[in-house]
Amino acid sequence: MSTFDENAFVGCLGAWVREVDNPELNRAWEIVIRCIKAHASCDREEGQSKRVAVREAWADWAEVFLEELSTYTMVGMFHEFHAMCPLELQEDGTFDQVFREAIRLGRGLPAEVHREPGGDPPPRPRFTVIRGGRE
Repeated sequence: MSTFDENAFVGCLGAWVREVDNPELNRAWEIVIRCIKAHASCDREEGQSKRVAVREAWADWAEVFLEELSTYTMVGMFHEFHAMCPLELQEDGTFDQVFREAIRLGRGLPAEVHREPGGDPPPRPRFTVIRGGRE
């Protein structure tokens, strides 16, 4: 999680929100920004920097889109943000496309290497157990 670039993630979503320029979406985005900071402050571990706590909170919020387990707070913030997005941008796939792009940027991945929401996770390495000893 320490490799998550919250500035790239937030920058991508923030630019899109400004471009859409919808009062409800703008309000929801401002709420998300402030709640992420509060969430990071509450969850900050002893000895952990404020910056790392905020980075982890943004990464956690991003993972809600990928249907990863998260707190009710993070899930609720995501659903509120999604619900405030104009319906036509939900229905035509723009919301999903922009969120996937923000996650890709946040993770520092090339365009073709990211997991689709609800898609198969990357394959896990397989291990073969070799029994040693004499026969």
